[in-house]
Amino acid sequence: MIDMMEKKENLKSYYLTIALTTVLGMSVTLIRIVMPLNVTITPWIVILEMALELAVCFAIIWLNRVELKEIFKAKLKKKDIDVISLGFIVAFCSNIAFSLIRNFIYFAATAVPYGTTSAGAAVVQRTFFKAFPIGVIITTSIIAPIWEEIVFRFTLRKLFKNTVLFVAVSSILFGFLHTGSIFDFEILEYILFGVIFCLLYLKTKDLRKVVAMHMVYNITINVMSLTAMIAGLINKG
Repeated sequence: MIDMMEKKENLKSYYLTIALTTVLGMSVTLIRIVMPLNVTITPWIVILEMALELAVCFAIIWLNRVELKEIFKAKLKKKDIDVISLGFIVAFCSNIAFSLIRNFIYFAATAVPYGTTSAGAAVVQRTFFKAFPIGVIITTSIIAPIWEEIVFRFTLRKLFKNTVLFVAVSSILFGFLHTGSIFDFEILEYILFGVIFCLLYLKTKDLRKVVAMHMVYNITINVMSLTAMIAGLINKG
């Protein structure tokens, strides 16, 4: 009887987690896709997005606090670093490959309307980064990896016991959340990242490892973006 009640409570938490993520996704899509077309991006817009993600992150952690406490109380072992490193290398190489393809498409299809090529999400991301780099770095390096992995790996795995279905649903939703459009070429890149994160989670059965790899990857990309921005400012000066 107690087990049944616990399962019902857990299911309620999972569904509320998905609902919160849906609301956040719609809000971020509004900010990142609609607003940039008509509004000059300022640090306050970046702070608004960061506040939304932080609020949802805390809410999701609180909803799943009992199960997450059991997961995160153990320490990572040295051998776990190898798995995280392998996942990072695959994701990083994928990023380089997609960056080359993205640049080719962007320069070969400049007449295509905004948002229908890889320039869509990529341009918006760079605009946000230039407006308030510290805010973007905090959001994408710390806040986002935590709640995204709780939602797309932990929660969806609980809801989808079939492995193929879990990987497919998790990766596609992960891609759509990051682009806000199925017509943006970058959705393929994020779907691939979603698959990599799913496989790492299935292999290790440890959410902490996926969160750690996600954080390390995002931090690396942010450091590269910040370095490129600083180098551009120096060259202009």
